[in-house]
Amino acid sequence: MRDIGAGNVVAPVMEELRRRGHTTLLLAEEDGQAHQRLTGPFTVINKETLNARFAGHAPDVVITGLSIPRALEHALDVLAKRAGIPLVQVEDYWGCHVRAEVEADLYITVDAAAKRFVEDKHPHAPVAVAGFAGIAPVKPSIELMQAMASLRAGGRTVLVYPDGGPECKRALPMLVASILRTPGLFLVPKFHPKMDQVTHPEGGTWGQWCRAVLHPLRNRGSVIELAAPTDEVVEAADGVVSGYSTTLIRAAATGKIALTLWDDIIRKELKCATGLDKTPLMLDGRFPVLKRAMSLDSLLQERQPVLDIRPFDARIAADAITRLVSC
Repeated sequence: MRDIGAGNVVAPVMEELRRRGHTTLLLAEEDGQAHQRLTGPFTVINKETLNARFAGHAPDVVITGLSIPRALEHALDVLAKRAGIPLVQVEDYWGCHVRAEVEADLYITVDAAAKRFVEDKHPHAPVAVAGFAGIAPVKPSIELMQAMASLRAGGRTVLVYPDGGPECKRALPMLVASILRTPGLFLVPKFHPKMDQVTHPEGGTWGQWCRAVLHPLRNRGSVIELAAPTDEVVEAADGVVSGYSTTLIRAAATGKIALTLWDDIIRKELKCATGLDKTPLMLDGRFPVLKRAMSLDSLLQERQPVLDIRPFDARIAADAITRLVSC
């Protein structure tokens, strides 16, 4: 696996299979994000060591995530197919099976809607619904909760912005303009670490560009920097504003503000990453969408809907994998 999205689903499945007595080997790409945040046992690999690791273990099943971009995960898919070994792909978001060039023998996905998306493309492959890892419970620190309570004093609202990269080009300036029209609103930037060092077409990095766009808000004192992990900040904040991030789903699942940013660039990025024309929250139809700069006062006063989705359950995934191998 390469990114932490894939790691959040593959690693728990491997742990559950190991708990049941199976021998497992969890592989993390050397230049990816996942290995920096995994807590259980794993082995770091690169292109040179993948083939040797695979040949040395002759596994009964291969389980891969669906990172973007897919590098060694794709190579492992190919190795499994060539060797006639059952291949399982685990989705951490709706529609991300489109990233794989090799069809799996089993798909693990997040909910009934995601299951339909997989079946539309792979009608003969079994699909198991195991839940969404992005809403796994987290507990913010006492210090973070106290800081958030202080920010909220006087009825102020705190929103988190977790995006980063090309999808920010129009959306972030639109958000900044909207917040400037909305008194009593704070923004916590938690730019996606995967994109923070990616080169911007006009020079510098996307991280630098995004921070520059926030200058008008900083000058007004509306930007708050918090070092705590993003999921903990979201849990403590009032909501999330984003294109289609997993943290936006976390906010929606807990009844917090879950404001979708939407423009042609985000639509293109979403289509490339998931094959979808609308985000999961837009398909649900109950959640707010921001398409132009405007005051957010009316949104902040509305009662927020709650997305009905369950957390990822590695036991369901392990059951499906065990059935596949035993057939």
